[in-house]
Amino acid sequence: MEIKNLKRALNRFNKIKDMDFKPLVNKVVIMVEDEAKSLVPVDTGNLRSSIHPEVKVVGSSVVGRVYTQSEYASYIEFGTGIKGKGTYPFSVTGLSLEYRNTTWSYIDESTGERIWTAGHPAQPYMYPALRNSRHKTLALTKTEIKKMISKAIAGGG
Repeated sequence: MEIKNLKRALNRFNKIKDMDFKPLVNKVVIMVEDEAKSLVPVDTGNLRSSIHPEVKVVGSSVVGRVYTQSEYASYIEFGTGIKGKGTYPFSVTGLSLEYRNTTWSYIDESTGERIWTAGHPAQPYMYPALRNSRHKTLALTKTEIKKMISKAIAGGG
């Protein structure tokens, strides 16, 4: 039995195997970043400006994430204290939330005044950004991968 054009077919498959997915993953994380920035509550704008995309190659995988290193980002996302308990509306596998059951105080850096608080409710923006972007990012990924495969195998070799 003879397989015609086997070498050409194998060359085309090798082109697919070596495709660079980093630009595609970058587009996807930017979509999620944009959504997170549109949902984050804004007071000074510091939290919004601290939201960034990151794409890196880890072994044979391309990994993308949207993150913030703001020290108070998680307090906004999940809420705090008595007022925050039970206000995060999503069930996320592996996420366990614990809330303080007492009031506490802090010094307002701008006024020097002592502020007493019972916390604040959750104001989710990161997880909803991921959920809201899911259909758009899947559609983009499907379209772009089809284009990449078509381009990689066009012309043979």
